[in-house]
This record gives sequence, structure tokens and C-alpha cells, in this order.
Amino acid sequence: MLSFLACSRAKENSGIVNSEHASSEVVEVIRNGLSFNYQSCGEGDTTLLLVHGWCIDQSYWSSQIEAFCGEYKVVSMELAGFSTIQEARKSWTIEEYGQDVIALIDYLALEHVVLVGHSMGGDIILEAALVRPEEIIGFVGVGNFKDVGEAYSEEDQEEIARFLEMLEKDFVNVAPA
Repeated sequence: MLSFLACSRAKENSGIVNSEHASSEVVEVIRNGLSFNYQSCGEGDTTLLLVHGWCIDQSYWSSQIEAFCGEYKVVSMELAGFSTIQEARKSWTIEEYGQDVIALIDYLALEHVVLVGHSMGGDIILEAALVRPEEIIGFVGVGNFKDVGEAYSEEDQEEIARFLEMLEKDFVNVAPA
């Protein structure tokens, strides 16, 4: 079940956008008891939906928002758990974050969406595009796939597996935003 709450915040306090085209309001979306924020600006038939990466927030996109709001509708989302601790979520997977992207697309009734994802956000947008390709007309990865074709040593694979296990057991404390 989705529910939506709006909370007004001053544009200059959000740390997101200082564009004349930007909404001065950050809106909170709640999906399955878990909240995430988004901010939008501009108008147009095509929407650029920006998804930040690991351990950063939507302010990563400030310059891009400024550049594109005059020509497109631009939506930047704050991934759940990256601005506040979210104890309601039990599963912190790429698939769950992909569902958050889909929830935002549904809430805003977006069509003709270009998903843009930085780092881990690239995996998230691909998940969303796989699940709901109808609205997605393209996707752009920024800083993704740095190790394509690189084989990890057995030691590296074990270390990665241990880290992922730690995340599964205690995401909130292992990966604070």
C-alpha cells in the first residue's frame, strides 16, 4: 500500500536545487511504511528521473538539475535510508530500491522516463526498467560498471561475501548514510 505525505521545506535549506525552475517543496513518499523524498522541477513530455548512489544523497545531482530543468521535467529522488534511519524496511536490496523508483513513477504518473543512476543507482534503475519497461524510454549510467571483465581473486570474493552478509544482518549500522 502506498501513501503520500507532503512536507514543505525551503529550497535553500534542502541543499538540492537553486534553479528558478525548481520546486521549492520536497515531497515525502511512503511505500510499505518506509519514506523517501523527491524534488521536481521543469516541465515537458520527457522526464529525467535521477537516482543517486551509495552513501550520498540527491544533492549529488544539483548541477544536472540546474542544467536540465529548463528543457525537461526533472525528478531527483532520495533513496530510502540515506537521509534518515529507516527501521521499517526489512529488506535493503536493489530490487526493493527498484520498487521505490516504480512507486515514484506511479505516484507522479510519469511517462516517457529516462532513468539516470549514479554508481549503485545504476543497478537500481536497471532493476526498475526490467520490472516496468512501459514508461522507460532510456537509461543512463554514471560511474557504473567500473570493473567490467575484471576477475576477482578468491580472497576478494570472500571479503565481498562477508561484507554483504554484514549488510544483510545489520544494514542500518554497517552502512550509515
